[in-house]
Parts: sequence; structure tokens; C-alpha cells
Amino acid sequence: MLGPGGLARGAARDGSGALARTLGPLLRHGRGAHRATPGALGDGAADRPAQLQPPPRRRRRRPCAAGGESRHRARPEHGCPRRLARGRRPLRRRAAPHAGARPRPRRARQRALADRRPFPGVGVRPLGRARVHHLARVQEDLHGRVDRPGGHRRPARPAAGPARGGRADPPGVPEAAVNAAAPPRHREGRELPPVAAQVDATLLGIDAGLDWLLALNPLGTDALWREFEGSGHARVSPLRYAEPVLDLDAMRRRLLALPMDRIESPLLAGLLGEKQRDLVHVLDLVRLRGTAAFIDASVALFGTVEPELLALARRLLEQVVPGEPLEADLGVDAVVAAVEDEVAWYRGQVPDFSLDVVVDADIGSLMMVSNGRLYLDAGLRLPSARLQPLLQHEVGTHVVTHYNGSRQPLRQLGAGLAGYDPLQEGLGVLAEFLAGYLPGERLRILAARVIAADMAVRRQGIPAIFACLHEQHGFATDEAFDVAVRALRGGGLTKDAVYLRGLCELLEDLGQGGAFEPLFAGKFALRHRRALDRLVEEGWAVPPRLLPRYATAPGFRDALAQCRRLDVSELHHAHPTPLPLDLSP
Repeated sequence: MLGPGGLARGAARDGSGALARTLGPLLRHGRGAHRATPGALGDGAADRPAQLQPPPRRRRRRPCAAGGESRHRARPEHGCPRRLARGRRPLRRRAAPHAGARPRPRRARQRALADRRPFPGVGVRPLGRARVHHLARVQEDLHGRVDRPGGHRRPARPAAGPARGGRADPPGVPEAAVNAAAPPRHREGRELPPVAAQVDATLLGIDAGLDWLLALNPLGTDALWREFEGSGHARVSPLRYAEPVLDLDAMRRRLLALPMDRIESPLLAGLLGEKQRDLVHVLDLVRLRGTAAFIDASVALFGTVEPELLALARRLLEQVVPGEPLEADLGVDAVVAAVEDEVAWYRGQVPDFSLDVVVDADIGSLMMVSNGRLYLDAGLRLPSARLQPLLQHEVGTHVVTHYNGSRQPLRQLGAGLAGYDPLQEGLGVLAEFLAGYLPGERLRILAARVIAADMAVRRQGIPAIFACLHEQHGFATDEAFDVAVRALRGGGLTKDAVYLRGLCELLEDLGQGGAFEPLFAGKFALRHRRALDRLVEEGWAVPPRLLPRYATAPGFRDALAQCRRLDVSELHHAHPTPLPLDLSP
């Protein structure tokens, strides 16, 4: 949703050119292939960019006679991981299926794939250049799955009626040509002044070492669900977390010691100072975990749930219907083949484009992007109609903005300026619509998370949030429980509200004639657009070198013009309407 942060730096390997020309496995993460990993939050974390860890999957349950699991969805929410290794103990991975094995159906409307070619193991697959990676940390995403077959009852009531409404058409504004050349002045950019460059690099290092969301990741959610279900959905034990081992006070002192008053440019001082304050709030968030003051720290970082946003979420839950479920007929080999095509196309535009693909037997998510790296679950299954939309979300948004931002003189644009998450996720969801299939259930999940965040701010617990989503709004028990647990992380995390807020802000900006292409220059918030224009004028940022592949499709301009006229409640499809993509590299 799924990309903030980055992953550990890759070590170059001999023969990388040969490896880049093939997709042979570099690493296997079966039960017998253990990797030494640092502690949950420290011991080497400073060398690695910040990552977000999905929560543990629950164990499979036999279907109960009284009901069934929720219908298959392309799973916009991420699953929940099992407990992470601490200290230097290895992170154990579930063994990958043996070669030639046919996966069993794991959710409703799944079937075993016929004539599936043996997948050549799991591991890191370099597309563009070869590197060695460890998988100790992965990013929280908006687009994963909750993989818990059986044992969950159907919604207490069906979803409400169809969406309707809309607003007047905004005036059309001509768009710039796709991948248009940068202005002659500062086409390649220029280096930051010395002090600004030092602060920029230090902030990147601190951000890289702060796995804040990992510290807020609940442990033992499997047992929590069993307890909650056994109590008749009436009570649940307090959430437990891994112990952080970072020296938060030392990191705070390092942040506050930065020579912000000596930064040569007021423009750079403002952007870097905002990022500094953002990281201080993150440190406070980790330090106050599990206390009554945590909610205040969360609101300071992510904001609260505005009355208008809450009213919109309720309206979406009333108006938007999930649509008919689709059969999950594609596996990971089909996704890898599609990613190969995607990378070949981008390398035809910019030869230095590269993408590392990590296929892992237990990442708890369908797919996610972290610091320009794409993670795929070895047991991934999804409907064919969702393949291109999800790739355009993950690669076309998160990878492309990471590529462009990493090549900016201001390196924060690659990692993300303060408050960049809403625009990133708004662009990602919009990419699914522009690629031809955004089901209504995606909007419903975003709305449910806003409802849950508001209830968490008002200090309501998991049972109350669960009852609201399951009984009042028709969510299946597994979905309602997941959303409730997410909202109560750390004591009440308002982060989930930024996704719907970001989508609404993006649609409003486009509806007022806002330009689309400049949004891909890096990772930033909409409020930074004027500052970004000034950075370009000064040569400290350049226009995006690359735009998403879907922006080259013949019907893209018409689809984008349609988005400029739509209300958010209309931004979904009842049936797949694929956008034709240019298939030539």
C-alpha cells in the first residue's frame, strides 16, 4: 500500500551480469536454510533502511459446519506474520513446496493450477542486476492477504446498495507528454550545499535504522483470535510486542544535534527540518508504546480522523458493494513472467532500471514493494483480472517513484519526505483503477480502517471495533478482526486513516486540474508540490525520468480524464475493464 522505507543494502556479487540475464534462484528460504538476522529493532539496523513488517498468519483451521471463510478477494489487506527472531537467532522460514508440487486451494474459489510448470525454488531473482539480500524485514503493505481458510463466519448482513452520486465536471487541463524531457536548466541537477548534504545523509541513516512499525507489530495474534473466538467475540488479552533494542535516546540526541541552523538554503532547511521533526515523532511513538500517551503521539505523527473523513468512510460502506468474487487462477510463476515483461519495458525506457524480485515461502502478503524491491509469496494466488492492476500499483507507483527519487540530488525524495504516505497510497490505488480493475471491496477496506482508527482514538477496544465492522457494516469475521487489531497497535494507531485521506486528496487535486506526471518525481506529499517546483528551479530536483507503464496505454488519457470527474465512491469497477498496455520493451 503497499511503499515507505527501504531494505538492507545489497552486496554486489561476482558474475552479476550473468545472473542478471537469468532468473535462477540466489537464496532459498526453506526450513533448512536459516539466516542470521539482527534483533527486531537493533544490532545493525542502522545500516538498513526502515521496513515495515506484516503481522503473522494464523494457523489453518478446518472449515466449520456452521459457516465458512470470507469470499476470496484479491486481498487488499496484508496478512499477519509469525514471531520474528530476536538478537541473532535465525528467522525460520516455512519450507517451500518440493519441485513439481501442485499447491492446494487455500481460500474460497481457489483451485489447483493445472499444468503448472515446476517453479525453480524461492529466493531473490534479480531483474536488471544481481545483488544479495537478507529478508529480515519487509514492508507493511495495503495489498496483501489474510490467509486463514475456514473457521470464519460470513458477514452478519449483506453489504449495502450500489454507489451513486457524483459531482460536476472540472475544467480539463492538457497534460504534458509522457516521459517528456526535463527543462534545459539543471537537466541533471546539481549537488546540495555541503551542510545540507550532510544533514540529508544523516537523516537517511537514522530513518534506515528505525524499524518503528516492527516495534508496534503484535505477537501471537493466532492465540488472540482463538481466545477472542472462544469468548464469543467478547474479550481479548492485551497485545504483546517484541522488545525494541535500539537506543532511542541516543537516536534522539543525534537527530537534535544536526546543524539545521547552518543549512545554506531556507528551502532545504524547511524540508529537512520537517523530516527531522517527523523522525522525532516516530521515536516518541516507539517510546510510548503501550501507554495512555501513545494515541497522542500517533495523532501528532499521522493526524486524527477528521469528521469529514469519518462521514465519507460511512458513506462508502453504505454505497459501495464488493462485487462478485473471482476465481484465483494465477500462481507465482505467472506473476514472475508478468514482472519480467514489466522490467523489460522499463529498461527499454531507461537502461539503468532494475528490480530485484524476492520470492519467499512465508512473507504473509501477496506482493509488496520495499525500497524498489518486489516481494512475492511463493504460494501467491490471485485472479488474472487483478494481476496487471496490482503490478501497476506496486511497480508503476512504488518502484517508479523510488527510481525517480533515488536519482534526485535531494536524496530524501527517494526515501520519502515527511508525510509522503497518503500520496503514495493514493497513487497506488488510482493506478489499479487506471489499469482497469479496482473492485469495490478495496474502497470498503479503506473505509473500515478509518472507522476503526476513529474508534481507537476514542479508546474503544477490539471487541467494540469488531462488532461495529462485522455486525453493522457486513464484514466477515476475519476481516473485521484484522482491521480491529491493526487499529489498536501500540495503543491506538491512526496510520490506517491516511490511505483513504490520501486517495481523496489526490482525486480532489486532479479534479481541480492538477498535473499528474510531476507526482512521480519521488516520494512526497501533495503539500510539497510548490517546494518541489522551487527545488527544480534551483537544480536540487529534476522532473521524473520515468512514468508508469499504464500511462502509455491508448486509453490512458480518457481514463485519467474520467478520474478527474469522479467522486471517490464511484472509483471502482463492478467488472474488469482491462486497459491495453504497450507490450513492446
